[in-house]
Amino acid sequence: MTSGVRRWPLFLIAAPAAVAIWSGWVGLGELCGFGPVRLLPGISGLTINTAITLPVGVEAYAAYALGAWMPPDLPPGARPGEGRAEGEAPVTATATPPGRPAARAGERP
Repeated sequence: MTSGVRRWPLFLIAAPAAVAIWSGWVGLGELCGFGPVRLLPGISGLTINTAITLPVGVEAYAAYALGAWMPPDLPPGARPGEGRAEGEAPVTATATPPGRPAARAGERP
């Protein structure tokens, strides 16, 4: 934390949001047919609520996708929101729409 900005207030904001999101996913799981399941019927009264499998799966997939999108070995300036090094040229896209010939240097498309 070199910038001097306190980050602990973010946890106060994020905690209720996480609870609301989690309960929404569990509620959606229950609407989709997930719910309490007796693991060993006739042997024990142990039950689990399978509705938590939806939020666990979604959050695990989101974490995996974020890790694939932003791997830790990216060069400086390659992550979204990071500035470029001083004097470095910006990256520009030069895509040509399908069915249209590419323009030559100095021509207008």
